[in-house]
Amino acid sequence: MSSNTKIRLLIIFAVTLVCIYGIIGLPTSKAQLAENWKNNIRLGTDLQGGSNLVYQIQMQDAFKGEADTVIQRLRDELAKASIPFVDMNRNEPTFETANNIQIMLLAYPVPRRATSGLS
Repeated sequence: MSSNTKIRLLIIFAVTLVCIYGIIGLPTSKAQLAENWKNNIRLGTDLQGGSNLVYQIQMQDAFKGEADTVIQRLRDELAKASIPFVDMNRNEPTFETANNIQIMLLAYPVPRRATSGLS
C-alpha cells in the first residue's frame, strides 16, 4: 500500500475510535457498556418501531366544500323548475366564521302582472 492510503486508513480508524468513545466511553463492565449505550444513543420514533401521524382538518375547506355542494344542488333544482337566476355564490369564510357561510343568490326581479280594475 502507498503511504497516502495508509494515512487515510489511519485517519478513518482514528475518527471511528473517537466516535465509539463518544458513544460508549470506556466501560469497565458489560452492565456499564449497556448503560452507556442506552443513555447515549437515542433512537427516533421510526427506529423505535413506532410512528407519529398528524392529522389536520382544514375547517374552512370542509365548510366550503359543503357549501359548494349545496350551491350545485340549488342550481340544478332551479334549472329543473325553470327559475331564472343571474348568479349564485358564497362568501369566503375565515377560521372564526367557517360555520357561518352565506350563499347569495342574484336573481332577476319578477315582473309584476298588470292588473285590470275588473274583478
